[in-house]
Amino acid sequence: MPFVTSEIYDKLVNYDSKELMVSDWPKAKVEEEREKLKKYQDMLDKI
Repeated sequence: MPFVTSEIYDKLVNYDSKELMVSDWPKAKVEEEREKLKKYQDMLDKI
């Protein structure tokens, strides 16, 4: 049922204007996630 998946993707994800089957994989935001993780680690270290 790929057509159902494609319809759900179109409604939920606003990543790009391409169809699901030909769209690119999402890019990870590695640096932002590292900064968040560092903040959480610092908080836990203080406890």
